[in-house]
Amino acid sequence: MPFTSQLEQGDWLIVAGWLCLVCALSLYGIGLLLHNVRRRLTAARARDRSPAPSQDRDRPLPAAGPSPPETLRQWLLVTEIVESRLARVEAMAAWHAAAVIQVDAAEYALGRLVEECAAVVRRPPAPPVMPAQQPPAARPEPTPLAA
Repeated sequence: MPFTSQLEQGDWLIVAGWLCLVCALSLYGIGLLLHNVRRRLTAARARDRSPAPSQDRDRPLPAAGPSPPETLRQWLLVTEIVESRLARVEAMAAWHAAAVIQVDAAEYALGRLVEECAAVVRRPPAPPVMPAQQPPAARPEPTPLAA
């Protein structure tokens, strides 16, 4: 006899309630686990901070204190790479804004220079205008051959 046929109408509510309780407790446990991992990563990253940002990626962790497991070390390296790339993206955005300002200033200066020189320098004569060519004559339509 199948399991579903043994349950009555009210039993489904009990099973669904227990299932919701188990899911909620599982999500709470996963949240606690992620919080602990984040706290340990932050503490290890603060311990690992050094004044020189351009060190080799495979540098050893400091000898002071307990050494973190290999996965934690790998996560630290990955987060360091991501943070450095984000800092570069922010720097590139600032450089782009500065370049836009400089290009606008150069265009303005060129326009002013052309205006100042226009009063002194004569413009070259305009090139002669070529007469417009006539389109080729339309060809007559070929007539189909009679069969």
